[in-house]
Amino acid sequence: METDPVQNWEYYQYYKYYQFQIKKIIIMVAKVFISGFVQGVGFRHFVRKNARDLKLMGWVKNLPDSRVEALFLGGKESIDKMIELCKKGSFVSEVESVEVEWIDEKGHFDDFNIIS
Repeated sequence: METDPVQNWEYYQYYKYYQFQIKKIIIMVAKVFISGFVQGVGFRHFVRKNARDLKLMGWVKNLPDSRVEALFLGGKESIDKMIELCKKGSFVSEVESVEVEWIDEKGHFDDFNIIS
């Protein structure tokens, strides 16, 4: 028989404490350079959609040397997931390499955008 949290005060306090305990998230910033067949295939849109899904802030842009550069600001776990997604790429792109630079710079972003 399950304990009813409302009927048992000690269990209720324990239940409420663990139900609403907040996980501390350390904010990190990563600059990522993706090379391969990543321009003209919707790669920046792929990055923006996934970054927003992972609640990351920052930007993504094409570079003149045919690479894509992205800056991710958020929790380390989310950034690591995004880096793995960048390595896989979208279904049309062909990623050759992904370089990651962890930086101390903290910008102010309120969304994840594509920079032209």
